[in-house]
Amino acid sequence: MNVNKDGAPESYTYKIYWSDTKQSIYEETYSTAALKDDKVLTIHPDLGLIADEFITKPAITTTAVDASDNDETLGVGMAKVKDNAKVVNVDPSTEYTLTGKAVNQSDGSPVLDKSGKQVTSSVKFTSDQEEMRVLI
Repeated sequence: MNVNKDGAPESYTYKIYWSDTKQSIYEETYSTAALKDDKVLTIHPDLGLIADEFITKPAITTTAVDASDNDETLGVGMAKVKDNAKVVNVDPSTEYTLTGKAVNQSDGSPVLDKSGKQVTSSVKFTSDQEEMRVLI
């Protein structure tokens, strides 16, 4: 509701949003003059074509293993890690870059290399289906 300097209603603004993204898809303002004398206000928003399609966000799950014996326990000192990522709900034939960052399991702090930089690995891939596995 929009009010004048005396606090009296001047107009009403109607907004229609997508329920999941909160993106505004329609907005219109009506003057209070349209509501005088027992007039009924009917709203006819032009929303265009709305597809009945549920859009699921992409998701990633990973399983890191010791590259030497493929178990989830790392030896003492330097270790080589393979991270098998499962990506779902990705667009087929689209190029993505997946970056893995090594962290300490106990506290989530970054694992640093000899120069003090966080250990990371990236791989570019083109999805061939909505669900696939990528080795980082």
